[in-house]
Amino acid sequence: MARVQALAAESGGNLAVVTHGLVCRSLAARHLILAEGESAPERWENTSLTIVDWPAPWRVRLLNCAAHLEGMEAATRADSGAA
Repeated sequence: MARVQALAAESGGNLAVVTHGLVCRSLAARHLILAEGESAPERWENTSLTIVDWPAPWRVRLLNCAAHLEGMEAATRADSGAA
């Protein structure tokens, strides 16, 4: 967590962290401030987005969201070039 904090401080803007769901769950459960009544999901969606405000407190604005993938399955098949 200290490394992420240092990188965020150095960035002067937005920082994207790409990692596995287990790491996301650990961060959400131990370090992030979730909305009232919300808890860290057991399972994280593939390529989900979580948006966290910076600087601390690390308040979550969006948690484990995969809405950007809606309709992608059909689009991928149509554009795949498969016969």
